[in-house]
Amino acid sequence: YDLECKIQSCKVQPANKSDAQFPSIKMKIGYAYKHEQKYKRLLAGRCPTAIDIDYSLNELMPNIDEFSIGGDGILTAYTLIDLIAEKIRSVLQQLKRGRHRRQDVFDLFLLIEKFPDLDAVVKAKILDSLIVKAHSRGIYPQAESFRDEEIRKRSKAEYPTLADEIVGDLPDFDLIYPVVQSFYESLPWERLE
Repeated sequence: YDLECKIQSCKVQPANKSDAQFPSIKMKIGYAYKHEQKYKRLLAGRCPTAIDIDYSLNELMPNIDEFSIGGDGILTAYTLIDLIAEKIRSVLQQLKRGRHRRQDVFDLFLLIEKFPDLDAVVKAKILDSLIVKAHSRGIYPQAESFRDEEIRKRSKAEYPTLADEIVGDLPDFDLIYPVVQSFYESLPWERLE
């Protein structure tokens, strides 16, 4: 096929922390056909066509999907259940880590819009995954957690900067946060009582 792939960048996060409990490797993999002009940029590590890979170490993944990538290759990835649970966990963890997570509410909104008919079984699995992931990080979610004004403020703080990074218009944060909060509160919290 004449398609070539090459690592364009690779960073361990957090950097220089040997005691990190949940490190990740962030990679950018460029790709180009040998006959294309951008092939030279691929070889130089500056390819404009690339995919980002976030490889988390020590991450609890109660549900996984495996994809065959040819030969003996298997790619392990989050299921939709774990992806949603992980995004929710990241939003809740902002307080503990003193960070702003500008993209997670947007990502959750997109997932909720794309998969509007998640049934009770799937929602129960999302909640179960969230509890496992959150407890492993010392976070104890409650049904009302998304009502915490500090979580909302931290999620909104740098949200407008996403406008330059997405295709199309960035939806108003004050319109999408209630959608995400409503989804979160619709999880079967009564099962935990």
